[in-house]
Amino acid sequence: MEELKQSLMYTTLELEQTRAAVQEELRKRDDQLLSLKELLNKVIRERDEAQEKCQRLVLEKFAFHHQQQTAPLSGISSIEDEPRRGIDSNNGLSSSDCEESIVSSPVIDQCLKAKNLQLNISRGINRK
Repeated sequence: MEELKQSLMYTTLELEQTRAAVQEELRKRDDQLLSLKELLNKVIRERDEAQEKCQRLVLEKFAFHHQQQTAPLSGISSIEDEPRRGIDSNNGLSSSDCEESIVSSPVIDQCLKAKNLQLNISRGINRK
């Protein structure tokens, strides 16, 4: 009978150790999930910021080209009239990088959609 009690105590101890190990593993997995969720949110935020910047650059480029087309040909130019080929201090991309350097990506698709929308709006305004 004593051996049975010891065997039961030993089995109970093993069970508690196994439960503790499983709880620790679950805690680690929860920490990993939390880290991955934070990383995913960061990537989503960066993607959204990049899309906004791309759209802004496309609109700026469109406005510049529209200004060039509608400006009188006086032979006098200013710094504002020159194309901005320099590198943007925020991300190291020139304004043409958004639509010319990357062959295909969802960001470029968004940029092109924004550009097409602006062109359609401009054509509608110019026809009136």
